[in-house]
Amino acid sequence: MMPQPVPLPPLPAAGMPACTYGVIIRISNNGNEQQVHYETQLNLLKRLPDSSLLYQLNRGQVYVNQQAPSTLMDQLADTCGKVLYPLQAVTTLSGDFFAVANTAAIAQRWEATQQHIQQYYNGSIAEDTLQYMQRATQSNAHLYESLRQDWLMAVYFACWRRQPGQTTPVYLPVIPYTTPVCFAATTSYIPPGSDTPYFTIEQTGEYADARSAEDLEQERPAAFSRLLYGKHTPVAGTMHYNCRLYDATGIVQSITGETSISLPGSGTKTISLEMYHMPERDQPALQTAAQEVHNDKPLKRRSLFSLFR
Repeated sequence: MMPQPVPLPPLPAAGMPACTYGVIIRISNNGNEQQVHYETQLNLLKRLPDSSLLYQLNRGQVYVNQQAPSTLMDQLADTCGKVLYPLQAVTTLSGDFFAVANTAAIAQRWEATQQHIQQYYNGSIAEDTLQYMQRATQSNAHLYESLRQDWLMAVYFACWRRQPGQTTPVYLPVIPYTTPVCFAATTSYIPPGSDTPYFTIEQTGEYADARSAEDLEQERPAAFSRLLYGKHTPVAGTMHYNCRLYDATGIVQSITGETSISLPGSGTKTISLEMYHMPERDQPALQTAAQEVHNDKPLKRRSLFSLFR
């Protein structure tokens, strides 16, 4: 007799209080280590008519190596990053992030922030940052691609509601400033037992990107090294994440794991992520949150060609 598939816990109910999480990201590369940590609030606002899911995320102060931004350039980057929040992200039922719902509200926040920045910052770095943010907030494609560089966005949604036993692509921003790296990931379910009250989703995978080591080291968005230079050095890489859900509510209790790749020219890079629910700091759902989405255009799933429009 075939074993029965393990059912997933239910989706969190829409409109529940926003769950507060502590997030720690550690980046290790050739002996150099950096730690980023912050608090974030996340909740499911509603299920949209096409069955996609609308989430809202807020983010607190970001600390790098236990310190808040102190230099002018760090403060500039911090100020620009805060424009994106509250952020409304749209995903498929299986966890694929494909759109931002409140782009108009983000653009309005940027207009107000831009005036402040122009008064207090100058120089080429500030000008480049202003131009980048202008493109990101005025273009859905640029904004979407920018958010794909965010580790929480990449891991949180990819880690859950995938079918067990199937191998699916997961894209992680291992190399900054270029297209996220593809891993072939397999999902397994571990139901609650006597040793834990949580439903666990385990996801493991290996490097499956078409790009070579030369492509990644040059931050190329696609595989060009063999075509242009006749070189294609293979890349070794792995990923492993555990996502724990409260069995009764389907809310994420924690996500832990790491991604690692090895490049001949730059050694091994490892990025680990820890995310833990802090229920004592949960916040009421914002009553105005769902209103921002009504001002934007209907949402569509993205294709490769949409990036060139």
